[in-house]
Amino acid sequence: LMPKGVEYQVIGTDFNGKTKERTVLKSGRALEKSPTPVTSNKQTTSNLRKLLNTLKDRRKKDGDSEN
Repeated sequence: LMPKGVEYQVIGTDFNGKTKERTVLKSGRALEKSPTPVTSNKQTTSNLRKLLNTLKDRRKKDGDSEN
């Protein structure tokens, strides 16, 4: 129990393993947050594919197998 007028924050995990964050402000207002999963970024995916293709080409050039 916390006295009124004191701001505090509680961070924990639920049964599914997701992080939950609850903040209580001095005014008594309670804010609840759960971080949203990061959406996939197509630009990053295409850059990763470029990197993988470049590495495969270098391996072929050096005579190494793809495995």
